[in-house]
Amino acid sequence: MHLVPVRSNGSPWIRSIASHVRGKIWELRPEWSGTEYRFFYAALVGQRFIILHAIQKKRQNLGERDIALAEQRYEEVKRRSHDENA
Repeated sequence: MHLVPVRSNGSPWIRSIASHVRGKIWELRPEWSGTEYRFFYAALVGQRFIILHAIQKKRQNLGERDIALAEQRYEEVKRRSHDENA
């Protein structure tokens, strides 16, 4: 699995594995069998992470539609989480 490079001392991931996209959205950039992917994720209260969107990488830059979709899903998850805890 692609998460193996994380060091046990808690050092941050190197930029080639994960990076900040915008706002609360981050991305993981794994590669399996020569195919690169992008997983958009966010942290939630309670030390939980949620994968919001995933794509197969076909170009260098992230698409605005993909980022906007991840942001929309993040807002939906936050709203549902708040509704469940109310």
